[in-house]
Order: sequence, then structure tokens, then C-alpha cells
Amino acid sequence: MNKIKFIGIGAAARVGKDTFANCLLQLFKRDGFIAKKYSLANELKRDMQQFLAEKCSMNVWTEDTNEKSKFRELLVSYGKIQRTRTNGTYWTNILQKQIVADSHLTSDEKPFIAIIPDIRYAKYEQDEHYWIKSQGGKLIHLERIENNKLIDPANFEEKANSPLIKEHADFAVTWHTMSNIEIDNFDSYHYNVVKPIYSQIKP
Repeated sequence: MNKIKFIGIGAAARVGKDTFANCLLQLFKRDGFIAKKYSLANELKRDMQQFLAEKCSMNVWTEDTNEKSKFRELLVSYGKIQRTRTNGTYWTNILQKQIVADSHLTSDEKPFIAIIPDIRYAKYEQDEHYWIKSQGGKLIHLERIENNKLIDPANFEEKANSPLIKEHADFAVTWHTMSNIEIDNFDSYHYNVVKPIYSQIKP
């Protein structure tokens, strides 16, 4: 058995990737696993944190939508440069090291669960989708229905890559928009969608 169980979630923006990941996280913890949620995007932000603070007097971790819009294109461009020069492996290599280090928190009896809900790219042969699958992990593609139609990709990159992620996914999930998210209620709508997937990926 692999000491680390990788679970990747790929989708367009605003479909509930973090909600799905949080549901999985709670189910694994309920069953006695040590599980943690990771983010490729956060690694990019850490790379740019000092530059934005020193050169622009901006906080890369801000929740202010207007403030984020001022440097979003810079983050996207920098992320793309690093992905291009490494054929898609720059951010996954960084996160891999962090996950391996964290995996020492668990015993040998159960694998350490690493959930990554921002798998966005399948452009290169060894891109983010490959990283998950090459570790023996499972890839989930998620879509959400709102007002009787699927939520559209937010930009060209999502439109191009989301179908590729879906093509490589082990599970394709579609759920509906709900006004309330009951993350502590294992009988809620979201958990009823997540549980069948969980039962198949649980080690």
C-alpha cells in the first residue's frame, strides 16, 4: 500500500471543488485517517508574496476582490512561465515535496491522505493530471448545475483544459447548486453526492 494517497479534483471555477474536498476531508477524518487539503495555487502565491509586498505594497493573500484583481494577471503570467519552462511540473514538484514531508505525520498502518482540489491542467504529458495518476492517486472531475445548466468555464484556459481533465478522470461528478452547505452534517445533500466516490477511493 502506498504511504500517501493522492486525490485530485479538477474543474472550472465556481463549481464547488473546495466544498467537495472539504467533504472528503471530513469523511477521511471521521474514519481515522490523517488527511490534509493542499493547493497548487497557494504555492504560486508563496513564490510571489515577497515581490508583491516589497515592490507593490500588496498582500497576495488578501480576500478583497478589487485588490486581487490588480495582480491576478501577474500571478497567471508568472505561473504560466514556470509551467512552460518545466513542461507543467514546476508547481507539482514543489507540492510533492511538501506532501511527502507531511506524510511522516501518519503511522504505517494507514496512508496519509493528500487532497488537491485545484488540478487545472492536462496540457503537457507530465502535467497536473499525470502527477496525480502517476502517484497511484485518483482524479475527480466536478461540474455544477445552476439555473438548469452547467456553469461555464471562466476563461479560455479553463475551457481548453477542463474537458482534458474530465477525459483523464477516474470519476466524473455533477451536482446542483445548493443555497446552504452543511459541512458538519454527514446526511446533507453534498455528502450524499460525495459518499459514493469516497467509498470507492477509501484505502
